[in-house]
Amino acid sequence: MSECQFQSVVRAMRAIQANVLLSVAAFFGLLVVFPVNAFAHGVTDGDKGYISEISGVHIMPFIYLGAKHMMTGYDHLLFLFGVISFSIVSRMSGSMSRCLPLATL
Repeated sequence: MSECQFQSVVRAMRAIQANVLLSVAAFFGLLVVFPVNAFAHGVTDGDKGYISEISGVHIMPFIYLGAKHMMTGYDHLLFLFGVISFSIVSRMSGSMSRCLPLATL
């Protein structure tokens, strides 16, 4: 890897890290502005009706409702996006830190 390529990769990594920091700051800013909406959200009306009508132990329906809630809730999807983004940036940073000594040779 040439010095010019290395410097462009470093600049790209810094831009990604700045975007991640800005996203985190915006997220916490939204938590401050909209605390009630950020910390709790409701169950759909159809699911409420189902939950209120059943009695006894029903494990599988609640596993299904939980999975549906996790896959359709915007807050859960944003969390997954953040985890994936963080893992990509961490992996790229880790590979950069391993390549840096080799690039200086």
